[in-house]
Formats: sequence, C-alpha cells, structure tokens
Amino acid sequence: MIANINNEQRQKDLEQIPKFINDSDFEYKFQEYSAIYYLTNEKLSNLYNEINFTKYKTALTVLSSGDQAFNLVLEGLEKIDTFDCNRLAEYYALGFKKTAIQCLDYKDFTNLFYLRQKKLYDLESEVIKHMPEEYKLFWKEYREEYRQYYPYPSVLGLAKEHNFPNGNNIYFSKESYKYLQKR
Repeated sequence: MIANINNEQRQKDLEQIPKFINDSDFEYKFQEYSAIYYLTNEKLSNLYNEINFTKYKTALTVLSSGDQAFNLVLEGLEKIDTFDCNRLAEYYALGFKKTAIQCLDYKDFTNLFYLRQKKLYDLESEVIKHMPEEYKLFWKEYREEYRQYYPYPSVLGLAKEHNFPNGNNIYFSKESYKYLQKR
C-alpha cells in the first residue's frame, strides 16, 4: 500500500493522466505513468498449476492489475510483496480492485468488467465509497476531472483495452472468488 500518500504526490499523479490518456499512442508502456492492465494478460491458472505452492509462504511479484498477487493469495501464500514502475497500478490494483473484491458479491465484481456507462459508474461509486481514504481521494478527483469529457468517467478509462479473457484468473469462479474474499 502507498505509505501516507500526501496531497502533493496525489496531485502530481493526477496531473500526469491527461498527458497520456488523450494520446493516440496511449498503451501499456513500462514507465512511471502509463495505461493500467485491468486484468492480467498471462494465463496464471496454467502457470500456477506448474508450481508446488505448499513449499512457499512468501512471494515477490509485479503488481500490474493485482491479479498475480490475488491469485497467489488463493494459492495459500501469506506474505506477498509487489512492485511496479507504473504509479497508477497501485491506485487501481490495491485501491480499486482489492476493495472491489472485499465489498462486492461475485456477480457485481464480474460485472465491473462488462458493464458500460451509467451502470458501471454506479458500481464503481460503490467500490470507491468503501476504499481507504488515500485511494478514495485519488479516484474521486480523477472522476471529477474527467466528468468534463465523459458523463460517467470510469476507473477502467485508464486501461488501453478491455479484452483480456477472465479465464486467466483462478478467482473468476464463484467458489474461488468467495474464498479470496475470506483470505
């Protein structure tokens, strides 16, 4: 989690978004500010089947969409450290997505990735309402800023594409999702 996000850093992070969100070359670049991955593009379920997780209690993984860490939680790991060069990844993965997992039922969570416009905006609002203050402030300011361009600005507006199959994640089954919520 971002340790003590101050207003100055949050403002700097918010100020960077217009520089790339309206850029036709807006894509997933490995730099301080770029598009977020809204879901993993790796087939984690296949990869994790090749690892004997009973030997491990800790892991280090890229944060990105948060899916690597969330799937490791499902595998029973107890301490997971993450890293990412993209500052926006943390606001999304640990601010938005982690909170969504904690507060939404399975149907509403999966709807986050398929709904559009007003329904998505309302569902995202519910998630934002429940997140830790340092993340809540970022997303509220982001939405306020982008309301001038879009009537229902979405958190997923920071992603370049929305076409990754959810079959890459172990937690996209109802039973696994409920278990992840408990963990």
